[in-house]
Amino acid sequence: MTDYETIVYPREDGVWIAEVPAMPGCWAIGESRADALWEVGKVFQVFADDYRQTGRALPKPNPSS
Repeated sequence: MTDYETIVYPREDGVWIAEVPAMPGCWAIGESRADALWEVGKVFQVFADDYRQTGRALPKPNPSS
């Protein structure tokens, strides 16, 4: 996941969102920035495992990363 851009930002209600734009649907919520990053790492792994198990290549990381 280190090659993929991850965007992290707070919502107005105080929770944090982390998302990986190169993988649509790969996002997570946490009570802190660190929690959101931890959770999106787990979600990314689930996505990556699914891609591999179905024989699909992972999306390319964003060019800016």
